[in-house]
Amino acid sequence: MLPSVTVRKRYRPTLVCLNCRRRKTKCDREKPACGNCVKIGETCFYSEHAEENAVKKVKYTYVEDLGLPEIINMTPRGFKISVKRSAAWFNGLFSDIAVIERDPYLTITDEVVDILFETMRNTFDRRKQDYVLTLPNSLKIITTYNSKPQPSEEMLFHQIAKEFSAIRSAPVEDIYIPDQKEFWTRYYPHFTGMIHPLLPIFDLEELKSLIQKFFDHQTKEPGVLNEKAHESTILMTIYLIVNLYLMEFDSRNMTIQKNINLIKGKIMNYKWFQKTTLFQIRTFLLLRFHNWCSYHDNDGSRTNANDGLMGLIMGHCNSLGTTWQLWTNIDKPEFRIIWAAALHWDRKLALLTGSDPLNTRTMKVPELPDDYLVIKFLKCCIDDPNKLDYTLAMDTLGRLTFEKEHRLLQWELRIVVLMAKLSLHHGKLNHSNTGIIAIIRVIEELITIWNEYFETPLLPISYSRRIVELSMNKALVILPAIILRVQDPHKHEVIQLMNKLSTTYFNEFPRFYHVFKRLFIYKLTFNLVSRQDSLNHLIMILKHERPEVLEKMGIFKDHADMTDEDLIKAWNNKYRHVETPCHFKVDIKCKEYQSNLYSSSYQNTIEKLEKTHTVKSDTIDVAQFLQQVFDLTEFDRFYDIDIDAFPKFENVLY
Repeated sequence: MLPSVTVRKRYRPTLVCLNCRRRKTKCDREKPACGNCVKIGETCFYSEHAEENAVKKVKYTYVEDLGLPEIINMTPRGFKISVKRSAAWFNGLFSDIAVIERDPYLTITDEVVDILFETMRNTFDRRKQDYVLTLPNSLKIITTYNSKPQPSEEMLFHQIAKEFSAIRSAPVEDIYIPDQKEFWTRYYPHFTGMIHPLLPIFDLEELKSLIQKFFDHQTKEPGVLNEKAHESTILMTIYLIVNLYLMEFDSRNMTIQKNINLIKGKIMNYKWFQKTTLFQIRTFLLLRFHNWCSYHDNDGSRTNANDGLMGLIMGHCNSLGTTWQLWTNIDKPEFRIIWAAALHWDRKLALLTGSDPLNTRTMKVPELPDDYLVIKFLKCCIDDPNKLDYTLAMDTLGRLTFEKEHRLLQWELRIVVLMAKLSLHHGKLNHSNTGIIAIIRVIEELITIWNEYFETPLLPISYSRRIVELSMNKALVILPAIILRVQDPHKHEVIQLMNKLSTTYFNEFPRFYHVFKRLFIYKLTFNLVSRQDSLNHLIMILKHERPEVLEKMGIFKDHADMTDEDLIKAWNNKYRHVETPCHFKVDIKCKEYQSNLYSSSYQNTIEKLEKTHTVKSDTIDVAQFLQQVFDLTEFDRFYDIDIDAFPKFENVLY
């Protein structure tokens, strides 16, 4: 037997970083981080021991951190492009419409609410019996029908819309120059003390000098703007500074909308869409900040009304070289601050809507320590939402450090991340019928933040209230899906929470127009889902009113031969839910509002009908049922409302 030969391994120390070795790319061997890792945004590290197997170490770290991936489908019915006469828009992965589209329980609720609105808008003839619905016993008592349509919420929509349209379409006045003394003593100190720390893009010494020169020139030549000195941009900045003060302390002042009309009609010109300066980019960013705080010209109900403005900002940043190249071979601190501010808004809006950011590159730099994680999360979600790695997405969100210089920005980013987690947990709930507890835990964290905010709001309130409004609306969109899934006694607890949350939401944020419009839809949704056997009722209404909705959801094809019991059984088989205890450990601190705007409409509607109508019947016209439910919502109490008489936050909206 031949003796075994010992093979001596060659000693070859690892000189390249482990990431470059794993990717098989050329490494410049720079320390503490090589150039490739800096560009990609990864953490660069070198092996401490030459004989250590780098590949095994990297693989072991990945498995230890993330475990096995859990793949979920966030777009089971695809993305939806919304179109109307004035515009078309893409609904991001985390938008309200996307949440409704992916959840079958929210889909049928939304369809029934839409049927109710159509019923309200039309006059029905009692002699027409084209369709008859067999309802459960709890609804057979509704037999009467009011042939004369009652005043509807559409009248209120038109009334309020006319008020807003009158403000927006008012004739644009000539430019005016604010009082210099009032500007320096009132408006400018508020800007430097409250606004600039949140958006530190201006050199305050330079800004003060430019504004003073502008006032001096206006003293000599009133009303004349020197375009070569960019006086139109300076005047726009002055208007925005004035508005930011008024929105904080005098939000009903008509000067706010007047200044916006002047900016849109007189100051903005086509040259800004071709070329720009650094100061103009700063002014655009201030306008972006202003629109976030504003009641009227804000981001709207879909958080996308300023997409064009953000595209303009990012495009002009690229044209001036204000990009990631600033961290490679250009030493311009003021440019870096502007680019960091632009990316902050780009990333924040992308996280809120679940849409692609306008700039998808990233680097790990001190000014933006979490940017590479945000991009990693967005790519994980948006690149292939049909096969979203839920484990990787949640792990990436958990690694965010919230490193911001300002406390309010840290607090805001924390809420944004919780909203993203809420959307992911909801997507998992629809994919695997699990995750209600995770949704409840996130809502509890949000409730804790809301309670703290309403006790001691962070200043400026005009800025902080917007993210609170968005997060409360997100919870109100998802809670009906929880109500329809859980059973008593847990269902009653969720209903109570939604009632308190809705009451607080509509009393604390009444001046947002999109919030006021949501009032009627949310009132109807709440009372449809909070009734006993509400899920069965919704399915029965769709069976006879819009069977195509159930067909698209794969419930049935030949509805004529399917009984109501078989239909409900088919729904439960396809969208069955494993019962989970649903208990909230935290409750929202709902104030004692004198005139409860939310819960006053539907609470006793069915009880009133049961006391009034006792005729037993086996059939009922769906139109009769929907019309009666809508007629008894007591919308007439809101008909004489005056938009200019809206109270402040601490008061009650009548």
